[in-house]
Amino acid sequence: MITENVLKIADRLNLNLSKEDISCYKIGEEAIKHIKVSISNFDIKNSIMEAKKKVLIKAADFGSQEEKIIYINHDITITKQLILKKARELK
Repeated sequence: MITENVLKIADRLNLNLSKEDISCYKIGEEAIKHIKVSISNFDIKNSIMEAKKKVLIKAADFGSQEEKIIYINHDITITKQLILKKARELK
């Protein structure tokens, strides 16, 4: 089910992905808050990261009763997150 939802998000971004292009799993035991998606190809990852800038994706677009926004982010360590935060502050 998680893979199908990720593929629906890709469709919403106007990207043509297949199950072979990705592998997904949820992070956490309770409600799904985070999903980690591994992408087989760097070019596909870049196209996803570019397409996400142009489309606002909400959970309600996929049948949920909630109006939460679905965010797509790079999977980086806390140390790199802090470095990026400092860089944005200095900018």
